[in-house]
Amino acid sequence: MKTPLSKLLDQIENNNLDVNAALITKPESVAYYSGYTGGNAILFIHFLVRYIIIVGDSSVEPREGQYRDFKVVKMNDYKIMEFLSRLCSKLGIHRIWFEEEHLENYNSIENSLRNVQLIPARGIISQIPMTAFGLGEL
Repeated sequence: MKTPLSKLLDQIENNNLDVNAALITKPESVAYYSGYTGGNAILFIHFLVRYIIIVGDSSVEPREGQYRDFKVVKMNDYKIMEFLSRLCSKLGIHRIWFEEEHLENYNSIENSLRNVQLIPARGIISQIPMTAFGLGEL
């Protein structure tokens, strides 16, 4: 049986938009794909690496190995765009899905990422959790 994460990776691999990563910001989606419920976090999902980026001064400290499919990093808001920009450059990422219903000001984020286009996921990221629970599409 496929995990939610593997289903999303399949969607990323088999899309016709040349999208090769996902940026997940909605707390329910972060919890669904990673199991992380400890506060404000962002998921970065790519075939080679997956990150839980814990934003700000969260007091939650993940246990070693708690999120085995993810590397966990903590950083302040102002360092996240620099981190993501370097990561995208290193991995050769040019197009990323994002949850347009949850991420505001994505144009400024897109400008910060340099040469990376944010592509609205059009429910693909949140569709997988809903269909997994038999609730249909959003």
